[in-house]
Amino acid sequence: EAQSAGVPVIAYGVGGSRDIITAEKTGLLFDKQTPESLLETMQQFETMRFNPFAIKKHAEKFSKQKFQEKIRKYVSQVNQQASSCRSAFCR
Repeated sequence: EAQSAGVPVIAYGVGGSRDIITAEKTGLLFDKQTPESLLETMQQFETMRFNPFAIKKHAEKFSKQKFQEKIRKYVSQVNQQASSCRSAFCR
């Protein structure tokens, strides 16, 4: 949500955050779940400049609309493959 407003973020660098955050462009990731690791990342963050327009544009890739488009396309492809398989008596 913050990125959709052009705001950079700090997140723990596991799971989906690695897919959503481009280090040093849309935010920063910290590697260890320790206060020291987070503090170090926050200190680095304070010295950096981020482009809010680039962050917002990057966030659009993860919008609800984009997600729905991808799901619809995937379901359509699966349906087409299933239809082709049924007509060819695939099993």
